Amino acid sequence: MRAFDFRLRAEEAVRFFLWVIVAIQQTHNFYAMTGHSFFAHENMPSSVVAHMDYYPASATLRITYTSGEIYDYLHVPLKIYEAMKASTAKGFYLNKFIKGIYPYKKVTS
Repeated sequence: MRAFDFRLRAEEAVRFFLWVIVAIQQTHNFYAMTGHSFFAHENMPSSVVAHMDYYPASATLRITYTSGEIYDYLHVPLKIYEAMKASTAKGFYLNKFIKGIYPYKKVTS
């Protein structure tokens, strides 16, 4: 009887984890379809970067500079965004690892 109980609990755990995975995928798909960032809008203390957003569906990193200008950097891998987010020197990281490496376009209102 104990082995049967263990199998039931294992099956319930698998069903729960599958539900969590589906919920995450649906949330990601919703944000991708609406064009909103799946990740939180990042504000940071920087003399160059006012804030940044990352759009995983298009691998676009949107940088708003302290001057107010907005640029989209295209084909930026998630790991690059995460590294920039973790960096203590956003402007330095942007200049060394993004500018001149990834194509960009200026966003106009």
